[in-house]
Amino acid sequence: MPVTQLAPVLIADSITRVGTDAAGAVAVNGSHGGIYAAYLAAKLRVAAAVFNDAGVGLAGSGLMIVNPPYGTDEYLRDAYTAIHTGIAASGSGYVEVTRLTSERMAQ
Repeated sequence: MPVTQLAPVLIADSITRVGTDAAGAVAVNGSHGGIYAAYLAAKLRVAAAVFNDAGVGLAGSGLMIVNPPYGTDEYLRDAYTAIHTGIAASGSGYVEVTRLTSERMAQ
């Protein structure tokens, strides 16, 4: 099904500072994306949530995306692998894209 309208993007320091007006929006958060943050994003019914899980600089950095569009994991795996290949020192680091739940189409 073609996308006819993009969801609004909401930028926040933390998902804990986002209100119920975020329902249906993409919430981009500057803070960590742990289990509680994912719970809040689901409770707020955002279309998608992006979290910054950076530990120390690029080492240990990561993203957590709640409710990504179908096929996002394959797309991100390819994109991040290309970026890693272009910027990482030979033999250092890795790319991992993991689903916490299985992908399924809406009924």
